Amino acid sequence: MSFALRAIASEPANIRIARELRLQLMRGEREPGEILTHRKLAEQLGVSPMPVRDALRQLLAERALVVANGNRSVAVPQLDLARLYDLKTVRENLEGTAARLTASRWRPHQLARIEAILEASETTGTPDLSRNLDFHFAIYEASQSEVLLPLIESLWLQFGPYLTRVKALAGDTMGTGDTYHRRVVEALRARDEEAAQRAIVADISGAMTLLFSDHAVAARPNSTTITGRPRPEAQTSTQRILK
Repeated sequence: MSFALRAIASEPANIRIARELRLQLMRGEREPGEILTHRKLAEQLGVSPMPVRDALRQLLAERALVVANGNRSVAVPQLDLARLYDLKTVRENLEGTAARLTASRWRPHQLARIEAILEASETTGTPDLSRNLDFHFAIYEASQSEVLLPLIESLWLQFGPYLTRVKALAGDTMGTGDTYHRRVVEALRARDEEAAQRAIVADISGAMTLLFSDHAVAARPNSTTITGRPRPEAQTSTQRILK
C-alpha cells in the first residue's frame, strides 16, 4: 500500500481515521449510497466525533465522499453508467501503464510479495477483497512511479465501493488467484511488459463488464440524488454538514 495509506507512528487521529476510511472504501466495505455520520463512525472507530468530522471533510475535499439528502449528510457516491464507463477507461490506461512499468522495474523482494499474495489467494480458495486490493497495489507500488500511485488510489476510492457487487456477480473467480492474476504474475516473471499490461487491463475490463451487466447499475439515471460529482453548492456547505 502507498505511503498515504500506511499507518505512521504518532499520526494525528484525523489522519488515521481518514486513512482507515479510504481503505474501507477501496476494499468495498462501504457500499454506494451508504450514508455516513460522524457520530456513528466515531462509535464504530472508538474515537471522539471531532477527528471524524475532520476526516470526513478531507474525504469530501478529495471527492471520495459526497454530500447527500439536501446537504444534510455525507454519503458514498453512486456512479451512473457514463461515469463508470469513464472510470473503466482511465483505470485501464493508468493501471495498465503501472503494470507495464513494474514488468521492467520490479525488484526480487517485490515480485516475491506479489507471488506470495497470489499463492495465499489460491490456497484459501475464498474470495477476499482485502487480498485483492493488496495484490493490485503490490504490483502498482513495484512500478516505482510516485506519479501513478496516488492517481490509481483515487480511482480505487471511486470503484472500491462497487467491489462487493462485483464479487457477488463474479462468484468464486474474484480475489482467488484467478486466471488474470496468474497471467499478470507470469508476465512479471518474464519481464514481459505488454503481457503484464494486457492481463491487468483484462482483469479490470472483466470486473467492470460485470457491473455494466447488472440491471440495478444499468438502470441508474445520469442524474441522481447522490452523484459521483459534488454539486457546486456542496463544496461550500461542507462545514455546515459536519457541524
